[in-house]
Amino acid sequence: MVTHLCRSYFAVCFYLILMVIIEGYGGRNAIVKKFESTDLHINTGPCCCCCCCLPRIKLTKRKVNLFILCVLQMAFLKPLFNFIGLILWADGIYNAENLSSTSVALWMNVVLGFGTILALWPIGILFRVAKDHLAEFNMKTKFAVFQLMLLLTTLQATIFSILSGTGVLPCVPPYAFKARSHLMHYHLLIIETFVLTIMARNAYRKKDEEAGYKIKTQSA
Repeated sequence: MVTHLCRSYFAVCFYLILMVIIEGYGGRNAIVKKFESTDLHINTGPCCCCCCCLPRIKLTKRKVNLFILCVLQMAFLKPLFNFIGLILWADGIYNAENLSSTSVALWMNVVLGFGTILALWPIGILFRVAKDHLAEFNMKTKFAVFQLMLLLTTLQATIFSILSGTGVLPCVPPYAFKARSHLMHYHLLIIETFVLTIMARNAYRKKDEEAGYKIKTQSA
């Protein structure tokens, strides 16, 4: 239950990091005015980093709203699928470890994986230009904390799950393979998130008496 709540909250963080970038310019209208005559690269990760042939786009208010919708679907689908998974698990239908072709968990994970990639794409597009234009807002550090948290909550959990499944982790009472992998993962995660909290605090707790990117450029 705690794991599902943490993953649902982190899905909402996708939307929050996108809004941090947009509000760094002063809002939707301000970011559109800033890049209305600039060609933006859309060949960014995680799905299109190798597609150099993709055309560049000019930012419009409609595209900004589309970017927000792409991220919002992740913030909506993740809690919804977690809720559905809990209901199906109570009925004995859902098993997160069963990844056969007929498993409900497999297809839910496929949809969530596609949704995650779709949500990361607009964030990557805007961050590509924001890391230089919004350097005074510590945008690189903020995005680095977000990326590290994404890796720790997904990749690290997968690695420990594989280690427990292959028998690499010892089965020493009172913990079995699976319980020990969860124990080690969450113990590490406590330490890692503490370090990330310090990094995030230094990045976000910055005194700023001027609102918006536009004012800063005029005063420079």
